[in-house]
Amino acid sequence: MRIFCFLFVVYAERNVAIRIVFIRLFIIFVSNLTILGVMAKIKGTIVVDKERCKGCGVCASACPCDVLALSAEVNSKGYPVAWMVNPDSCTGCASCAVICPDSCITVYRQKFE
Repeated sequence: MRIFCFLFVVYAERNVAIRIVFIRLFIIFVSNLTILGVMAKIKGTIVVDKERCKGCGVCASACPCDVLALSAEVNSKGYPVAWMVNPDSCTGCASCAVICPDSCITVYRQKFE
């Protein structure tokens, strides 16, 4: 299987259309593994320290799943606070916590089998 994938990728470097097809097939393959229970699903949860959040919105723009947004709620300093708009979409990738300039985001991951 690995040799076949390697040869296909080498051939796909010459043709962009084949590369797109390969990526789509790979996504279908991984999603089938998740459905069959071979691969574990991970759900993420984000906790924001509301008093330390400045409401810069960098975390919301860094999230690949569009989980975070700035709320209308403000903290004691008058800044809007980041919150989870789509909590079911969170994969726990922690890109929001890594890019947060104030380190006020904590990401928890839970594995489902």
